[in-house]
Formats: sequence, C-alpha cells, structure tokens
Amino acid sequence: MKFCYLGSGSAGNCLAIWNETTGLLIDAGLSYRQVSRRMRLRGIDPAWFLAVLLSHAHGDHVRGLQGWIKNMGGMIPVYATQQTAEACEFLCLHDKLHKPIGMRETVRVGPFAVTSVPVIHNATGAVTFIVEAAGRKLVLLFETGRITDEMTALAAGANALLLEANHEPAMLVFGAYPDYLIERVAATHLS
Repeated sequence: MKFCYLGSGSAGNCLAIWNETTGLLIDAGLSYRQVSRRMRLRGIDPAWFLAVLLSHAHGDHVRGLQGWIKNMGGMIPVYATQQTAEACEFLCLHDKLHKPIGMRETVRVGPFAVTSVPVIHNATGAVTFIVEAAGRKLVLLFETGRITDEMTALAAGANALLLEANHEPAMLVFGAYPDYLIERVAATHLS
C-alpha cells in the first residue's frame, strides 16, 4: 500500500492511497485537473481510484468532488458519514453516490478495509480513517484538535502514521487572524 499527499491546507486537501491496481482518494478539496496532474507527476494513474472517502464537508475537503466524479464517469462511490453527506451540497444533489459510513465502522472498499474514527473538529460527523490492506495498516490522524485515547489505541501496530499538525501556537495568536479564527484553529487542529 502506497500513499501520497496531493494537497494539504486551506487551498485544498487530498490524499491518494493505492496499490498496484486500485486506490482510494481521501478528500477531494482540489480540482480534478490539479489532482490528476499531481498524480501523473508521481506515476499514479487516476483511473485506478475506485472511491472517494470524505473526512468532513468543509470546502477545502470537498470543493473538487463534483469534478472528480464527473471525470471518473459519474458513478464513483463517495463514502462519508450521514452528517457529512447532508452538509455536502453535491452529495445532497447526487445522493445515489453516497455510501454511508458510521462512526467507528469498518467497510470494505475493494482490497481496502477502511475504519472511520471520530475527530474533534468543527464539522458535524467529522472523521479520520484507518486503512488496511495486504497486512499493512495506515493510520491517518488529521483534522483533530487533540489525540484521544481511542486514536492512540487504534494507531497501535500501524505501519505508517500520517499526523497533521498545522499551526504554531504563538504565530497563530500573534498573527493577523481574527479572534474567532484563532479560537477555531486552536480548538480543532493540532499544533
């Protein structure tokens, strides 16, 4: 199992996970054009990808979803919690694409076993994922305000851990951000 961040940050989030024949896209915050270009630069074929998993419905995680679906033939499944699907305008309009995944649920997507893990974030139904395939375990701990005991326990035995920490506390407080944004970022993202 291989993985590669194609984008991370407020401009758009997208992570590719794949093996020799198929893959998963975690979040679709970048345009299809950007994602496919970045994949090709790394020798990844966009045609390998059989599903999109959404962590939550913020724009920097879903704004490229419509283009991705359109360019992948219009019927690729989108796994998301019910709350995320209800908050994602595109999925509300195309509900047949939605494949529900519950909190702490494991689903099989091709050769991948995907487990959703709740996170501390300012979006209802936000999750992160653990992906397992061929005896390998990839734990994604992102979009969370803190690491919980549950996350720590689930990360045990991981072959790889992707941990997102996206701000430095002093820079956040003394930067040019308004107070509401400082509070939101500090509460819902690791430093």
